[in-house]
Amino acid sequence: MGRIRYTEFLTLPPRHVTAAIDWFWLFAFASGWAILCYFMVQGMIEIHEYGDRTTLMSLPLWWAYAPAVLGSAGASLIAFAQVLVPSTFTAVEG
Repeated sequence: MGRIRYTEFLTLPPRHVTAAIDWFWLFAFASGWAILCYFMVQGMIEIHEYGDRTTLMSLPLWWAYAPAVLGSAGASLIAFAQVLVPSTFTAVEG
């Protein structure tokens, strides 16, 4: 039901207003992923310097952070690319 209300809300203003709203939320999404990636990198560096290892197999714990850092960095880069390159696609056709 929330999605229907959101769509109805965005059909009322002109197209440039809905594009600005979409741009704002895309920028917020990209910034959130960038902040998340930054803090994961900081945590990974701290764990690497500390030399923390798993209990049973004694594997370095920072290895588990690497895929999450790569994924969040990729999501952030893709979202920032979409922010910088204007798109003709809009979520609401109006």
